[in-house]
Amino acid sequence: MSGINTLVDTNIIGTALSDKKFFTSHFNKMSVIGISIITKYEFLYNPNLSVKYKYLFEEYVDTIEVYNLLKTDSILQKHIISIRKKYKLKLPDAIIAATALSCNATLVSADDVFLKIHNLKFKHLKL
Repeated sequence: MSGINTLVDTNIIGTALSDKKFFTSHFNKMSVIGISIITKYEFLYNPNLSVKYKYLFEEYVDTIEVYNLLKTDSILQKHIISIRKKYKLKLPDAIIAATALSCNATLVSADDVFLKIHNLKFKHLKL
């Protein structure tokens, strides 16, 4: 895993899709953007997701990198286990943080839970 500079969390995606000003003010400054497969699942799972936002999300996902969980990616697996044990994060958050670490990317999220991970490059946005 390499090549991205920014990994975006689920809570940021929803705001970015619904608020064009938020999107341009934050995302135009970021280079290559990606998401974890977990972010994709979390976003699409939302029972209140409208057809419009599902379509916008699918268009957005076509323009970025989506990082999957591969059984051969031992570095990602080690990061997930380490983060889960050390910081007591829920599994989806541990996977998202581990994906950012494995990609050497900055994680962009509104979730405070990522503030405690010391070696994670993290941009905390208030929504």
